[in-house]
Amino acid sequence: MLCDIPAEQRSEVEALLHEHGVKTNPKELSIYRFAMACPAMPTCGQAVAEAERVHPNVVSQIEAYLRELGLEGERISMRMTGCPNGCARPYMGDIGLLAAKVKVSGETLEGYHVFVGGGFGENQAIGRQVFQGISVQELKPTLEKMLRAYLNRRQSAESFQSFTKRHDLNTLQKLFSEPDDA
Repeated sequence: MLCDIPAEQRSEVEALLHEHGVKTNPKELSIYRFAMACPAMPTCGQAVAEAERVHPNVVSQIEAYLRELGLEGERISMRMTGCPNGCARPYMGDIGLLAAKVKVSGETLEGYHVFVGGGFGENQAIGRQVFQGISVQELKPTLEKMLRAYLNRRQSAESFQSFTKRHDLNTLQKLFSEPDDA
């Protein structure tokens, strides 16, 4: 965070940031603007899965999918944490990913519980868990199904948070689990 930069130096600082690929226009930041992750592994002794190190990849995948769906202008917050302590407040994101251990073919792997419908500011709310123990490999297809369901079933100009609040938990789980061609 850069603070107290004199007005006459801002253009120089912005040019330097742009030179290194750092976006400064909030409208260009898309989902990154409202994304947050805790440090998790290896710095947190409570972490059971990655967060900060995998977060940029997950966010960029979601951003690409939002663009593909024509939803790049939507204000969607995403929070990811490496343990149940919730330092990155996954319960407060439109999409929250809370680390969990997942059993896959008898092997314990990293995974995430998925929460939706959280919010902050004037839309303050705590999200509801829609999926439990999604493996890292299933995370991207799960999030893509969720966003496609939102696109196909939302009301005109409805936010992701409003969409998730409008439906009960069982309906959301069903909508978010439908095959892509449904």
